[in-house]
Amino acid sequence: MKLIIQSLVVGLLLLSGSALTAAPPPSEIYLKKKFQELDKNRDGRLSREEYLAAWTYDRKMGEQRFKEVDQNGDGYITLKEYLNDVKKSSQPQPGNQQKRY
Repeated sequence: MKLIIQSLVVGLLLLSGSALTAAPPPSEIYLKKKFQELDKNRDGRLSREEYLAAWTYDRKMGEQRFKEVDQNGDGYITLKEYLNDVKKSSQPQPGNQQKRY
C-alpha cells in the first residue's frame, strides 16, 4: 500500500511539473511591507539588530546574510539593497538547475 501511494505521488509530481518549477518571486509591494515591518524605528533602513530579529531560528546564518545584503558595508540595509537581494536570490543559479526528463 505504501509503495502504491508513493508511486501515485511521484506520478502526480511528474505530471504537474510542480517539483521542477520554482515559485514566483514575491511582489515588490509585499517585500516593501516586510521591510517596513522589520524597520522598527522607521528610519528607512534596517540595522543589524532589526534584521537579525527575523532570524531567531539561525542567528549565524542571519549574520552571514546581513553581510551579503548590506552591499555597501555601511552596517545598514536599505530598501534598495533588500529588493536587489531578493531579486538576485530568486534568479536561477548556474549549475543549480534540475534537468527535466
